[in-house]
Amino acid sequence: MFTSDLFEQNTRHASFCFGRMNPPTLGHKELLNTVSAAADGGDYYIFASKTHKLPDNPLPYDVKFKFLQAMFPEYAENMVYDTNLKTIMQVAQWLYDKGYTHVTFCAGSDRLPEFQKLLDGYNGKGQPGDKGYYVFTKINYASAGERDADAEGLAGISASKARAAAKAGNFEEFVAKTGAGDLAKPLYDAVREAMGVSEDIAPDGE
Repeated sequence: MFTSDLFEQNTRHASFCFGRMNPPTLGHKELLNTVSAAADGGDYYIFASKTHKLPDNPLPYDVKFKFLQAMFPEYAENMVYDTNLKTIMQVAQWLYDKGYTHVTFCAGSDRLPEFQKLLDGYNGKGQPGDKGYYVFTKINYASAGERDADAEGLAGISASKARAAAKAGNFEEFVAKTGAGDLAKPLYDAVREAMGVSEDIAPDGE
C-alpha cells in the first residue's frame, strides 16, 4: 500500500453551515441544498445559531429548530440540535472531535468572508482541550449564491425582509419570502408574537 493510499483512508470530510435563519426562508433552502451538494454523497451537518434577541432574532432556538425541520424535512436528519454550540468555532470543534480531518463551510456570498476569516484564523490555534480548539488539514468554502438586498428574486430574499413583512402585517409578502407553504401562517404568527406585534393588524390576503 502506498503512503498516499493510507492517507486517503485516514481522511474524513464533512460539509456544514451555521446561520441565524430567523426565520427560515427560501434563501435558506438554497443554503441547505448547497451543503448537501458540497458533501458529494458524504456527511453534512446543519447548525442554527442560538442568538435570540430582538429585533433581528425574534424566534427562540427551539422554536426556530422545529420550523427548520418541518419546512425542510428532507434535511431534518442532518440538523444538529445542541444548545451548547453557540459560536462557529465551537461548531468546528464539534466536527473535529467527531474525527473529521477537513471540512467545507457553506454560506451566502455576503457571509462567507467573515466566517472564512474566523475559521481560518482559529484553525490550529490554542491547545487540545481548549474551548473551540480544532485542527483541520484544509477548510474549503462554498457559496450558496449571491445575496444582494436590492436584487430581485432569490438573491434578494432575506430573513430581514421576512421579518419586516411580518411586522407590517403583510402576510402575502411573508409567504413569498419564506416559501413556507402550509407552515406559513404558524411561522408568521410565531414571528409576530416573538416581535411583540399586536394582532389587531390582519394579515394581507386573509
